[in-house]
Amino acid sequence: MNFIRNFRIGTRLAAGFGLLLVMMVALSVLSLNRLSQVQGYMDHIVNVNNDKVRQSNVMLLSINRTSSAGKELVLAVTQAERDAALNKLTQERKEYDVAEAALAKAVGNSASAKEREMLAAIQKQKDVARPAMNELINVVKTGKMADALKVLNEKAWPPQVQWQKLIDDMLEYQDQDTAASAKAAAASYVVTRNIMIGAAVVIVLLGALAARLITTSITVPIAQAVMVAETVAKGDLTVSIRSVGSDEPARLLHELELMTQSLARVVSQVREGSESI
Repeated sequence: MNFIRNFRIGTRLAAGFGLLLVMMVALSVLSLNRLSQVQGYMDHIVNVNNDKVRQSNVMLLSINRTSSAGKELVLAVTQAERDAALNKLTQERKEYDVAEAALAKAVGNSASAKEREMLAAIQKQKDVARPAMNELINVVKTGKMADALKVLNEKAWPPQVQWQKLIDDMLEYQDQDTAASAKAAAASYVVTRNIMIGAAVVIVLLGALAARLITTSITVPIAQAVMVAETVAKGDLTVSIRSVGSDEPARLLHELELMTQSLARVVSQVREGSESI
């Protein structure tokens, strides 16, 4: 601790407060960095995963409604009913295409190769299912309803079912991805909390240590100077004075030492003069 006394009191205090400020800034930067990681997980869940799940659900609902429209088309009795079923089928296809385009954009920005593969399989199945549904529409337009029913059951319906299954698989994968992101966010929060608590404890301990060192480096020599002054005031000029360092208390002790030595010489001279008389 003696090396501290080579610095002035003001320098010591500034260094102590500066150390605390640096540690607080470091803790703040570390905390913000960890919190941004947690925020990244949450943004991925809210802005990416939820959007992909929403688009996948729209696609699945559109396929279900398209299948329903195909049945209605075959079972329609009047031309108005057929036209309504065709309009419904066309509208659902448009909604599906919009949702698929949005999902493709979201998946394209994703790092998941598996999700891209699943979307490619869905798009490939669409290229199988839609021609089969178009064939059903063409047969219905000819008025051959028995043939239309056969096409529905044997050609149009099976690809639709497989199409739906692929999207169900996509939704299941997206749910797992969301759960994994939520778990990662929770784990990152725990790590961030522990780091902040640990860093705060370290800062408190280092601050307490610095405060003790600085306080002791000031109070110990001051107490020594007070003791010397009290001893000299009682007439004891033989007190031993030891100053360490070059700070203000050390300089004070050094001056007290010189003062005591000077007083001792004066007393010695007076004593010698008295004896000579």
